[in-house]
Amino acid sequence: MQTANPPSPGSSSRASAFMDLREPSLAELYGDPVLHAMLRRDGIDLSALKAVVANAQKRLAA
Repeated sequence: MQTANPPSPGSSSRASAFMDLREPSLAELYGDPVLHAMLRRDGIDLSALKAVVANAQKRLAA
């Protein structure tokens, strides 16, 4: 049985953005086309997601 090798960090710009073992910033996530596709599929507007995140950040900071 052959296992798939993960893409090398330099294989594509999108893949390398998330392959450096750090947590992506919200700005990076908000710009990710996969997130946009999931939001479209689920009928969620990006601005609504941003509002929910901003509200959670305010509550956590209090």
